[in-house]
This record gives sequence, structure tokens and C-alpha cells, in this order.
Amino acid sequence: MLTDSFGEDNIDLIKKAGKMCFDRVEIAFGDPEDFRVKAVKKVLNEDKMGINFAVGLGPDSNSISPETEIRKAGVAIMKKAIDTAYATTGGNCVIGGPNFAAWLYLTGKSPSEDEWNWGVENYRQICEYAATKDISIAVEVLNRFETHLFNTLSEAYRFCSDVGLPSALVQPDTYHMSQEEKSWGMPDSTARRNCIHLTAQGFPRPSQGSPWGRH
Repeated sequence: MLTDSFGEDNIDLIKKAGKMCFDRVEIAFGDPEDFRVKAVKKVLNEDKMGINFAVGLGPDSNSISPETEIRKAGVAIMKKAIDTAYATTGGNCVIGGPNFAAWLYLTGKSPSEDEWNWGVENYRQICEYAATKDISIAVEVLNRFETHLFNTLSEAYRFCSDVGLPSALVQPDTYHMSQEEKSWGMPDSTARRNCIHLTAQGFPRPSQGSPWGRH
């Protein structure tokens, strides 16, 4: 459920998903501190629904920024998101999305060694914190027009391998895979173990409200 901010007027979307026979929803955080924890938790319990979350970092919280304070802000926002997710679920959930670097942050170059190391170091801090609350953090693998840090499943698995924690997982997305992957098979057995869930979407992706068949 992708909204700018998941407020009271969006709560009924959870019930709607349940009526469509979904047993779990994914909600994108706007500002984790503004999330309606009690209201969402109440509906989830009433409808016996599970939940995962998505977080996207921005230019002021870019965890691969050359600016130290901006990188620290990225870690801080993710920890707030983890706290909010834990308050809603008590653990046993996943936070996915472009949470490893600012969405649409592009340098026009391949990722530098510093950028990779900053990303791994900060993600390790985030995943260590998440593990204390029984929460996993999954990197959504984006196409080259949305990030330059990694764009394929193999690259994302290498990133998580460098993080080196079981709470660091990978979230494939068929929209991005359709642009970047030569094969949709899992690269190896380690990749299969680290794949948390597949985001399946129609592609090419239409604008909101457009018929799926429109190009």
C-alpha cells in the first residue's frame, strides 16, 4: 500500500485487502513517527492480518552520502522505523524498500568503494538493531534509473553477504527485474535462502488508475 502518509483515512485499505483474500499487507512509511500504530494494530488483530513495511530514504537521510551527518540520519530514520514496526507487530515482520540509500540518488558512475563500504557499515548497524526486535530488513533491488549501488539480485546478495547478518535479506521486484535480469532464476542456494519475498507487479508499470493493458 503505497501512500505518502498512511493515515486514518487509509485504515480501511487493510480491511479491503482482507476481503480480497490477502493474509498480509505491506505499508510504506511516510514519517514513522506519524504512523497510526494503535489504529493499524487494532485492524490487523480484528482481521487476523499480517503486515510488512517499506521505507524509502531521501536526500537528507542518504546512507551512502559523502556527508557523515547525512549517513547518520539514514541510520536514525531506519531505527525509528524499526521501533514503529515493533510497536505495531511485536516483531516477526520485514521492512523492505529502498532503505539502503536515497531513492533516485545517482552519481552517474559505478558505486565507489567508499559508497559500498558506507552502505554495508550502516546496513549492518540497522540490521543488528532490527535483530534485537525480531525484525528483518530487506533491500529492494531497484533498476539503474533509481539507484547505482546495485541493480541485480546477484549484486544485492553480495551486499547482504558483506553485511553478514541473517536479518539482512533481499526483496526482488519483478518490475525492476524485467529491466535488469538476464535470467529470473536465483543465482545460487545462498540467494534462495536470503530471498524474503517477491514483489510481483505488472510491467511495463502504468500510472496509477490506468488500465493494466495500457502502454
